[in-house]
Amino acid sequence: MADHITEEEQIEALKNWWFRYGKRILLVFGVVFVGFLIWQYVDQQQRNESELASENFARLVEELSRHGVSQPISRDSIQIIGEIADSINKEYRDTFYSQLATLTKARLDVEQDELDSAAKELRLVMENRSDELDYLIIRLRLARVESARGNIEEALSLVQGIDTGSHKSLYEEAKGDFHLIQGNRAAAHSAYQSALDANESRDNISVVVLQMKLREVADVLYEKPDPNNIQQDTLSEKPLSEQITSEEAGG
Repeated sequence: MADHITEEEQIEALKNWWFRYGKRILLVFGVVFVGFLIWQYVDQQQRNESELASENFARLVEELSRHGVSQPISRDSIQIIGEIADSINKEYRDTFYSQLATLTKARLDVEQDELDSAAKELRLVMENRSDELDYLIIRLRLARVESARGNIEEALSLVQGIDTGSHKSLYEEAKGDFHLIQGNRAAAHSAYQSALDANESRDNISVVVLQMKLREVADVLYEKPDPNNIQQDTLSEKPLSEQITSEEAGG
C-alpha cells in the first residue's frame, strides 16, 4: 500500500512539475530546433552562393586566358571582365571570389593606366581582406600604384612601420625605389642593401636587379651628393627604380 501511494505521489509530483516547467522546456527545445534549421539554411545558402560565385569567377579567368602573357587585352575583353567582376561584387560580395574579382579589376586598371580606380579597388580589398589573401602583397601593390600616381609619401607610408615577414626584400626594394624618386640616394642605397641582404629567393634575376640598383646609387659611398644637382638629376634621368623591379622580373 505504501509503495502504491508513493508511486501515485511521484506521478502527481511529476504532473505538477510538468505543469510548472513543461511550457518552458518546450519553448527552449523549439528555439534550439528553429535555430538549427536556420543554421542549416544559412550554411546551405552560403555554399550555394560560393559555388555560383566560383562559376562566375571561372568565366572571368577563362576570358583572361584568351590572351597570352605578352598580348594586350582587347577593349571588348576588358569590358566583359569588368561586367563579370561587377556582377560577382554585387551578388556575391561576402565571398572570397568577390575580392579576387576586385583584384583582377585593379590589375586591368593598372594596365590601362587608370591608377585612381586601381588604388580605390586595392584599398577596398585591404579593408575587407580575408585570411585567404596575402595582405602584404596587396599592400605592396597599392604602394606601387600610389607611387605611379605621384603620391610618394603615401607610398612610403605603406611600406614602412609594419612587419613584412617573408616579404621584407620586396618591401625594402620598393622603399629604395621611392627614396630614389625623391632624390634621396643615400636612403635608397640603404634600402636596396637591406633588400639584397633579406633576399632569400633562388631567382637569380631578382638578385641581379637589386645589384644593378645598388650600383646606380653607389656614388653615395664615395662622395656627398650636391643638393643643387638632385632636382636636376631627378628630372633629367629616369631612375632604374621606375624601369624595372625584381618583383616584375619574377622575384
